[in-house]
Amino acid sequence: MKKSSYIIFYILIGSFVQISHAQVASYPFTGNANDISGNNHNGVVNGAVLSVDRNGNPASAYSFNGLNQSISIAYHSDFNILPAGQFTISLWVNSASFNSSARALFIKCNNGPTPMSSNWDYGIYLFTNNKIMIGYSNTHICFSTTQLQVGQWYCVTGTYNNGTWKLYINGLLESQSLNSGLYITQSTSGIGIGKKGESIFDHFDGKLDDITFYNVALTAGQVSSLCASSTGNIPIIALQSSDTIFCEKQCIDFTDLSTNNPTSWQWYFNGANPDTSTVQNPTSICYNTYGSFDVTLIACNAAGCDTLTLPGFINEYQSPIPSITQSNDTLFASPAFSYQWWSVGSGIVFGATNSFFVPIQAGAYYVIIYDSIGCIGTSNVIAITGVKENGFSSSFIIYPNPTTGQFTINLGSNNKKVDVNITDITGKIIYTTIEVETQKLEVNTQDFAKGIYVVKIQTADFTETKKLVVEK
Repeated sequence: MKKSSYIIFYILIGSFVQISHAQVASYPFTGNANDISGNNHNGVVNGAVLSVDRNGNPASAYSFNGLNQSISIAYHSDFNILPAGQFTISLWVNSASFNSSARALFIKCNNGPTPMSSNWDYGIYLFTNNKIMIGYSNTHICFSTTQLQVGQWYCVTGTYNNGTWKLYINGLLESQSLNSGLYITQSTSGIGIGKKGESIFDHFDGKLDDITFYNVALTAGQVSSLCASSTGNIPIIALQSSDTIFCEKQCIDFTDLSTNNPTSWQWYFNGANPDTSTVQNPTSICYNTYGSFDVTLIACNAAGCDTLTLPGFINEYQSPIPSITQSNDTLFASPAFSYQWWSVGSGIVFGATNSFFVPIQAGAYYVIIYDSIGCIGTSNVIAITGVKENGFSSSFIIYPNPTTGQFTINLGSNNKKVDVNITDITGKIIYTTIEVETQKLEVNTQDFAKGIYVVKIQTADFTETKKLVVEK
């Protein structure tokens, strides 16, 4: 593996040595529009603004507003290529919009009064539907198959060799016209970056960087090496989804967070529909079965690709299906993580958050439960047609009721052991005692807050409740 890496390194170095001598002009845009080839074909900035480049470096690319901003390069015979000659234009482009107009990237053209009279000798356009076009004088020779996505960087290279045209995107050949007989023209026109030469037409909106003009037609290998070397590093993949753990079948969205400016994406969604995508940020990925599912993303740029697989990244759970049963005066819910009891007629029963519930009035009741994942389920409804107010013995009486202080519970005379519990409306136990052969129980409400309480009396045979009102 190491040996292969070194071989690639030497191939790249060899390519750079060969093509550097063929540079007519080179614009890295590091703080200005100067030509670093040594030929002094410096650009004149007309309103374009320095911006962050594809590698995050500030003031290392130029941004254009699509209205009146450009960079001009004066005419020089170095750019006047013979029809039988050769050239290569290489640049990095980041489109700010998606529209149907033609937008000039690097064009040699005169200053005609109309778009049709502004005849261009050669150049590269961002054309309709955000596809790249290379050609000359209103003759559109080659179009890219790649449709440039807004906000993404692309390495664009066009070559010409005696009527043969080739167009590369990110180092890969996408279109060519072999021996077409379509030859470039010559003139004393200057070059426009971000607009159509010397004219006032076809302004570009977006960013441009690392523009180089060669007087040779680079080979496919040289183009690939050029884009790879100026790309920097392969993508480092990161991603997120709108949800990773959810209940029941639903559709979610994914977002690519990869660094180093990937230009293509391949997603794999195990168990989903659709189960693949090639867009940067897929939406409406639907999981229609319960389970745990892997997600894989392959992101590429001209330097290479990176792959990330996240095992069990998506987890879809079935919502619980609770049930309630009745035993005497008490309703019991099936096991869950948390509970909330509801009345069909009056809504939520405040404080009723236990697995069991003792209604204090007739009505229809159900429970909503949550499991440990947070999935929610709603139970069946049970109707309580009557609530005994006078317990297991006709002598089970509370008085005075309402009370403002002490009250008495008459337990009757036929009970060997009685459990007495008094709870507030939240279910909190306020008072509890066990009485043996007690007929009357005196309870002081000094520590009771004003409100409604439930008095629960339980023996070995019966469980009954009664409402108590405490007034202060």
